[in-house]
Parts: sequence; C-alpha cells; structure tokens
Amino acid sequence: TRQPGLARIFRAAAWTLAAITLTSPFVTYRHAILLETASVFVLAILMIGAGLSAWRQGYRPAFYFLLAWSFMVAGIVVYASVSFGVLPKNFVTEYGIQFGSSIEMILLSLGLAYRFKLLREQNLQLQLEATERLEIRVAERTNELNRAMGELRTANRRLHEFSLRDGLTGVHNRRYLDETLAHAVSQSRERKAPIALLMIDIDHFKRINDTHGHLAGDDCLRAVAEVLRRHVREGDDFVARYGGEEFVVLLPGATRDDAARRAEILRKEVEGLRIDGHGETILLTISLGLAAMDGNDLHSGPDKLIRAADAALYKAKRDGRNRLVVAD
Repeated sequence: TRQPGLARIFRAAAWTLAAITLTSPFVTYRHAILLETASVFVLAILMIGAGLSAWRQGYRPAFYFLLAWSFMVAGIVVYASVSFGVLPKNFVTEYGIQFGSSIEMILLSLGLAYRFKLLREQNLQLQLEATERLEIRVAERTNELNRAMGELRTANRRLHEFSLRDGLTGVHNRRYLDETLAHAVSQSRERKAPIALLMIDIDHFKRINDTHGHLAGDDCLRAVAEVLRRHVREGDDFVARYGGEEFVVLLPGATRDDAARRAEILRKEVEGLRIDGHGETILLTISLGLAAMDGNDLHSGPDKLIRAADAALYKAKRDGRNRLVVAD
C-alpha cells in the first residue's frame, strides 16, 4: 500500500525464488545450495532497503522490523560469505545465522511489547469516552492486543525451540543434551530400567574438510545426522550434536546388548553412505563408544555415563576406527 513499486519487486523476487526451488531437484545439491546462497546478497539489500523506505515515511513499526532483520540478514550474509570463501570459517561465522536469528527474535519481541504498550495506552484513552463508538473501538483494539500477545508467545516459543537445535544438522544441540540427560538418568533409576548412551565420531573429518572443503564437510555432517535420526525411535530416545563432528545418541530403556546391536546398524549404514565432494565420492566411517547402566545401578550419574562412553570412543579410534567399543 505504501510502496507499490517495492511490492512489485518483492513479488518478482518471490517468483524467482520459486523458480529456483522448482529447478533444485534437477541440479546437484551443491549447485542448488550455492544458487540459493547467492540470492541472499540480493535479498539482503531488498529487505534493508524496504525497511529504510518505510521508516523514512514515518511508519514507526518499520524501525523495529529494520533493526531486528538487520541482525538476521547480517548473520545470513556472514554465513553466505563463508560459503563463497569471502570470510574465514570460525565459530562466529559458522553460527552467524543462529546469532542473528536469536537477536532478531529478541528485538521482535521488544517490538511486539512496544505495540502492546501502545495498544494498552490507546485502550485507556478510549475508556474516557462514553459513546457507542468507544465500545466498538475498544473491541477492535482488544482484538489487536490479543493478536499481538499471540505473536509474542509464538516468537518466544520459536526462540526456545531454536536455542535447543543445531542449526546445521537439525538435531538437538549440546544444551539440550545437558538439560535432558540428568532427567533421563534419574527416570531410569526410578523405574529401575536400563539406559544406554552412544558417543559417535566421524573418522578423519579434518581430512575431509582439508581435501574437499567445508561445504562438503557440512554435507557429511548432515548425512550422518540423518542416519542417526532415522534410527532413533519416537519417545525418549534422541540424537544431539555434541560438538564438531561428534554426536550423542541416548537410548533410555535399551540394554547394553540392544544398544550394541543398534550401534552396529548405525555404523554399517554410515559406512554405506556416498557423499559428493566436488565431483569426487567421499566415503564415511564412524567410531562409536557405548556406555550403559542397568536399573539397579544407583551410583552412576550422567557425567559418569558420558565419560565412560567418551573413553570407549577414544579406544575405538586408537584401535583403528570404524568400530564399536563397549565400556565396562
């Protein structure tokens, strides 16, 4: 309504991205990702330009939109720059999208809170009027207020869910593992049920990054995460990225033998993966450490379970990799 010219440009951009999406099944994954990543730079300029234009016209909510999306767009541009080799890959650049998105959620929440405050002040002013029109306007403002509160709750839920997920692989992150593991072990004691934990490491991952590049390394991480997630049952089981190329699979209710059997299935399926790395096929293997406790073990805690699985993992790597070692 305020900027019909910009609206036409954004519609054209939306159709362009739709066309890119439709062509993605017919090109390689790497080319599709690079094409989408390249579009980030154009969309970043459009997003910031639209916010500035609306703000200059006096549309106050555009200020919060512009401020929030500036961080999100900046994070995306940083990550895209890493993909094209413009910026080095480190902790900040690799998780630029996560940092930007988190700040965006916070600022949008503040913007919604500001809207809440304005609507409440308007309602107080409207209550001074004693006409039929006042009642209609109060009802309208109340509906807007309810919508704003609903948006605020949705933003908070999204922020919480985002904080518990690994941005690259989509599985749970280390924070979720730390919050959940102690509770799972405690429940195992109460129910006198067994529990098992797998510590998994992708073999020679640094060599993959050095030889084929970090984009290929990211593809390997996503492929392994998908295998792990596919073999985790619904319920209390879960997969978490422990850090770098390491993953953790928690199996409440699984005995040592059952967990070992499932671990061998995971190892063999990863061994059968074929990842495209700049025209060369990347073969993957994983090393696994397994620690388990039965329902009668009242002394082992989550830290001991992690340490035992980690020690077993390092023994598997010392013994030649691509194998499972079960902790005593």
